[in-house]
Amino acid sequence: MAERASGCGKGTMRAAALAAGLLAGSGLAPPGTAWAGAGSSGPGRFAIMGVRLYMTAAQAAAVLRVQAPAIGRTTHACAAAPAARCTGLLRARVPDGVLTVRFLDNPPGPAAASETAWRITLQLDPRQAADPRALRAGAEAHYGAPSSRRPLLWCAAPAPTGGGCAADRPRLRLTDATNAPSVLRLSDPGLAARNARQGAIGGRSSPLPAVAPGG
Repeated sequence: MAERASGCGKGTMRAAALAAGLLAGSGLAPPGTAWAGAGSSGPGRFAIMGVRLYMTAAQAAAVLRVQAPAIGRTTHACAAAPAARCTGLLRARVPDGVLTVRFLDNPPGPAAASETAWRITLQLDPRQAADPRALRAGAEAHYGAPSSRRPLLWCAAPAPTGGGCAADRPRLRLTDATNAPSVLRLSDPGLAARNARQGAIGGRSSPLPAVAPGG
């Protein structure tokens, strides 16, 4: 069992190491690196615990199976292919906490009978990351100054007017708390709108990059 943080003790070092490892695995481009936009190779680099944005549920589950003894799943009729079943959520307990992956149904087109990951959330086990200051320090050591400190954000693309992330672009957010579990969240809030636009033109183009399983 990991020790709890106390001053500059082993728990603090463990939390800092955990932060560095998790954030390094996210693959978010460092501040100042241009994000190439949806449909490019850029978003395919994002990951938490090996799970990437834009993965299908099958791809995400394949990554999680090597880390989790059981995976919870919710399914429903696919919006653009009602005869098929699409996954809305995967949830698994992984070594450092609980990972939840949320999906959007794909628009009409060749991939209508599947889904796409748009939000990945890791709720960190406080026994593994007891000191939120160490998590913040580990994040800033890896990425440099965050795009925003309240909330703590690293943006794939900054907001045009400053003060956070572009509303329709991916971002990584670390919510560190003293009396509650810290949360690491990777999301692309613009994916639903891009899917809706694609559906409106009959699925003739794809807003999504090709994503291979893995971290």
